[in-house]
Amino acid sequence: YGRDHRSALAKAHPDLNPTWTFDQLGYNVRATEIQAAMGLVQLQRHPAWRDTRRRNATRLAQHLARYHHLKVRAYRLACGPNPFNLPVELARDAPFTRHELIDHLEGWGIETRPVMTGNITRHPWYARHPNAYRVHGELARTNEAHDRAFLLPCAPHLTPDDLKRIEDAFDAFHGGHP
Repeated sequence: YGRDHRSALAKAHPDLNPTWTFDQLGYNVRATEIQAAMGLVQLQRHPAWRDTRRRNATRLAQHLARYHHLKVRAYRLACGPNPFNLPVELARDAPFTRHELIDHLEGWGIETRPVMTGNITRHPWYARHPNAYRVHGELARTNEAHDRAFLLPCAPHLTPDDLKRIEDAFDAFHGGHP
């Protein structure tokens, strides 16, 4: 694939992040034996990573709660999750777009991710194979998440300075978008 393929995907599907686009069925998500072997080693680190991710998610959620144009999908920590990310969704009446906010965050060196797949029927493979699946209803909520939501990192390697940078980036953005 490479850069040319990603550029072509970005032009053909501007609503999708080309790095996280399904243009072939299944190849993006299949597990292999080597991944399972690495996972066994990583499970030993799980408790410390989980606790750090929870702290990171809680800190970011508390900071972002001050912005009424953002909905933070906080985790219910009593359920025992290991938050890989913090889902954030723009309110319907937000005076800015998801792309504007993500571009601003990326300008600060902060990587985001789309909500995994968003509306998968809007991905290239599904557009090319409309008879390979069925859709029930209009997928209105899925389209909203696709168009207005993204994920912030909660990785265990993030330092307090990294988290402060994320908070500062949101504060700077919202200085122009109260």
